[in-house]
Amino acid sequence: MKTIFSKFLLAAVAGSLCFATFANAQSWQRQQDFNRQRQIDQQRQDAAREQLRRAEQQRIRDEVRQQQIRQEQARVRDDIRNSIKQDRANDARQQVLTTAKQQREDWRQQGKLGVARPAGDAAGRAGPFRASNGIAAAPRQPTPAEAKRGYTGKVTADGKALVRFQNRVVAVPSSRIGVAPRRTETSQTALATGWSQQKQASISAEFRKLAAGGGSGAGKSAVTQTSIAAAVQGRIADARQKRLLSNENKYSSRFSGAASQPTWADLRTLDDHFKRHGAQVGARDKYDYMRIAAEFFADRKKYHCKIDSNGGIRVYDEHSGRFGSFTNDGLAKTFFSIGRNRSGNDSYWAKQLGGAC
Repeated sequence: MKTIFSKFLLAAVAGSLCFATFANAQSWQRQQDFNRQRQIDQQRQDAAREQLRRAEQQRIRDEVRQQQIRQEQARVRDDIRNSIKQDRANDARQQVLTTAKQQREDWRQQGKLGVARPAGDAAGRAGPFRASNGIAAAPRQPTPAEAKRGYTGKVTADGKALVRFQNRVVAVPSSRIGVAPRRTETSQTALATGWSQQKQASISAEFRKLAAGGGSGAGKSAVTQTSIAAAVQGRIADARQKRLLSNENKYSSRFSGAASQPTWADLRTLDDHFKRHGAQVGARDKYDYMRIAAEFFADRKKYHCKIDSNGGIRVYDEHSGRFGSFTNDGLAKTFFSIGRNRSGNDSYWAKQLGGAC
């Protein structure tokens, strides 16, 4: 009986072990199937994403290709349009030249022109003969007789006579019709030299006197030319000296002596200060900037003024907001405008060291 029970117990243990082994085998198989299915799903997803990526790249390439095609088509259209415009312009130019050539040929046959010229040389070597309005051009220059008949009695400032010719008003040299050119104070010579007619007449008289006082023959010619040249150079030098003195007087009177000598403490910093503060004080250039600073210092008694222990002077105008820092010699170190904020300006001025000047 005991032996039977032992065998039964061993059989039960063996059965349970076999069942457990079988269950573990089934669980392992299910896990392997699950992992294999996950790998398959992942591969499918990767394949789908790769397909989408390739499709997007292909779409972008197609769009770029279409854009290039459109640009090429637009360029071809522009080239065709420009070619058509150029052809039309060339046809119009050729038609104008042909018409002008035919008209000149008709005038030549009618006796209006002495010599026929090609249309491309219509202006001639004498230059274009253009009407006073600058638009219409006369077919030819009037002869002296035609110019005298059409003379309007008016002469331009540059010595040209106004003549009516073939329903146009043109300007011809006054010498062609025997008219003396008008001499006025507004002529180009008077404007260039700054000499009045009376002064020019006196200079001409002196030249004639120098010419008459020379020797004879070739020596007289050489002496005359040398004397005239020396007189001209002397007159030019005198005029230049007077002009320089006049400008210097104007400069001195304008700046009241403030800019007659450097008024900036360190000229190496002048450009930087002018770039940063020149517009604030209304300066046109760095020299004007120095002048305004010097005048501001000269009028310091009208404004607030402080002097520190090192001799530095600071000036402040509460109305304009201008502020300047100067050495004890009056040379500017900086000059600018701190704005028109009265309370802020007063606070800025109160922070400056020193006592009243």
